[in-house]
Amino acid sequence: MLLFPDIEANISALRAGRIDVTVLSSPTVIGLLASGKLKGLESATPFVTTDEQATYAAVAFRSEDGDLRALWDERLLALTKDGAVTKVMARYGFGETETVPDTVTVEKLCGTAGAGK
Repeated sequence: MLLFPDIEANISALRAGRIDVTVLSSPTVIGLLASGKLKGLESATPFVTTDEQATYAAVAFRSEDGDLRALWDERLLALTKDGAVTKVMARYGFGETETVPDTVTVEKLCGTAGAGK
């Protein structure tokens, strides 16, 4: 296993034959495919893992900003329910694979009391 400083170094090593495979996040692969930077390379997406923490992005708040976190959670829930989140994700090439399931919660991932997902 080799570690590289950035995505470009990963892709360069793959093209040069220094590595046989690289694992990147779904959003990264979607962006690289859209930019044409993966031409000549094969993408094997989606990459499925059983570790929910490894597959989703998150927003962090300072513990003293509970009101801001609650407002964020409230607005995100409304945008999710009315389909706006799905539309924005689709606009950037994200689909069902990148959608966070309702089973993923702050409590489940962090083991702490918190509001929302």
